[in-house]
Order: sequence, then structure tokens, then C-alpha cells
Amino acid sequence: MTDPIRATLETAFTAFGIEGVSVMGLLALLVTVSYVHKASKAGSLVAGVASTAAHDAKVVALTLAGLLVVGVVSLNVGRGRELVSMAIERALSFDWTSLLGVVG
Repeated sequence: MTDPIRATLETAFTAFGIEGVSVMGLLALLVTVSYVHKASKAGSLVAGVASTAAHDAKVVALTLAGLLVVGVVSLNVGRGRELVSMAIERALSFDWTSLLGVVG
């Protein structure tokens, strides 16, 4: 079912001159906006802070999507993978017990 949807979206994006990695990047940003919107609904029940953070994330994702569409920014997939890998490595090597105050 996703293949006809993807083909339709790719055709629409190609009509606007957006191809390749840009299509996947734009779709990723739109999916991010969707999930952040859902999180903001749940977050507003839990705390106003989560709702504010979700709104800010939506604004950033939509701004980046707009800049991607007009060609102001582009995606560097290799650099993105490098940054994610570095973040995961740092998170795994961090001493979380000292931050949380857990006595072991």
C-alpha cells in the first residue's frame, strides 16, 4: 500500500523539482511533524512544558522542510549518520548514575 502512495508523492515532488534524497528528507520531516503533533496532544495532558517543546520541534521541522523545498538547505546523509553515531556513542559512555544520583 505504501508503494502507490510513495509513487504518487514522488511524482508530485518531481513536478516541483524535488528529487532523490530531498524527497526522503522532506518525507522524514513531515513524518516528524506528524509524530510531534501526536506527542503534543499527549504532552499537554502531562505537562505544559512538553507541549511547548513539541510546538518548538514542529516549528523547526516545518521550517527545515520549507527551506529544503525552496533549495536553501540540502541534506548530507553521511554527516547525519556520523552525528547520530557520535550521539549514541556519547550516550552509552556517559555515567548516568552520577547524574541521577543512584547509589549502586
